Amino acid sequence: MKTENTKKKLEEILHNINNNNFENALALFNNSSIIKNDIKLSYKLLATIYFKKGDWQKSIDYYEKRLPLEEKKYQILNNIGVALFKLGKIHQSIKTYKESINENNKFELTYENLGIAYKEIGIYDKAINAFVDALKLNKNNINVKENLLSIFNIVKPENANMHPLIECNSKIRNLSKNILIDKIISTKEIKKILYKSENIISSYNQNFNCRETQILRKNSTNLDCERHFKIFNKFKVIPKFCFNCYKIQIELINVVDLIRLYFLFDNINLKKNNIRKCIIETRANIKANYKGYVYCDGLNESKDVLNSINSHIPNLGIKNHKMFIKHGCSEYAEIHPKYKKINFDGPQEMKFDDEWLKKEKIIDDQIFTRNEEDETKFSETLKGINLYDIFIIKNWLNYAKIIGDNSYKEIFEKKLNDNFLSGLLKNQLDFRKKELLN
Repeated sequence: MKTENTKKKLEEILHNINNNNFENALALFNNSSIIKNDIKLSYKLLATIYFKKGDWQKSIDYYEKRLPLEEKKYQILNNIGVALFKLGKIHQSIKTYKESINENNKFELTYENLGIAYKEIGIYDKAINAFVDALKLNKNNINVKENLLSIFNIVKPENANMHPLIECNSKIRNLSKNILIDKIISTKEIKKILYKSENIISSYNQNFNCRETQILRKNSTNLDCERHFKIFNKFKVIPKFCFNCYKIQIELINVVDLIRLYFLFDNINLKKNNIRKCIIETRANIKANYKGYVYCDGLNESKDVLNSINSHIPNLGIKNHKMFIKHGCSEYAEIHPKYKKINFDGPQEMKFDDEWLKKEKIIDDQIFTRNEEDETKFSETLKGINLYDIFIIKNWLNYAKIIGDNSYKEIFEKKLNDNFLSGLLKNQLDFRKKELLN
């Protein structure tokens, strides 16, 4: 009977863990003396609860208690590495991942996590090596492929023979060198680049469903948007940093013009090399299907950048676009309507409330301070088309096909297979199709 009760109690605990009811799981654990007296099981349960709860230090404490009791240590070491990474102790996480690999060099997840850790601190050559090692164990790992592809925005791997994706990237990088932004970018030119890219990818059998939908061109500035949204989501106040954040929004009517804008963003020379991106809109009920953004520091800079972009757009062949300056993120204006109002000739109507600094401090105190060597590396994007861009552009073409924008047929003749976008857009097709007409 005791055994049956223990089994039932354990199942309850596991059910609560799997449903993210961590406090219930802890309460059930503490009320079960039989389970608590099983040291090995106790450490395993507590390590799992605290890991899934995001209480990283406590999870490490219990994982380390488990280590001497377990024969197979590689998964525990991998989880300790993840917890250390979450605490911002990147170099320690790398050391722990290497210990995991020494225990078992066939566990692909550790190589994936090792690559992410190296990528975080800008050691891109070692990140590439780790991702390639992971793909040797599982050639279909989409997360690893996307992480590897994203590095192609930042560096040109020296050894193209390491993996077919790297070889593809090396060959594709030369395809856009003749694109100029002072004349019309014809559908013929775009079609030629996509045709050659597709042939390269197919020759290496490297097609896969990449899940990224936006192409960025970045400088080395950290906008720290994740931190700002933590503050806003918790307290519904706008961080001080965001009061000087302006962005230029460009709305386009078809996917061909979005690709033209991408080439402009790739080639344009701005004084501060402002962060810019091209996207397809996948958020429900958000207007405009195709957009570009350029992030600016202050209103005066926004005016200068807008004039610079505006001088190029007519030359590219882009028509019927809308371009305007926005103040920060739309989510802020939903709570604070005055925030979106822009006075182009004087002080802004909405001022920052100094009392909000107290709210910012609460969030900042919860963010782990990193050592200098563990700081995230923000690297400038390389100029020129790369394999990651091509996969994202193919997602744009798929998007166009789904919403009924037939302009994609002018530049891509091969079959487009359904991918994740079909499900993502399923409940907003009518809205998206109406946006094509606006």
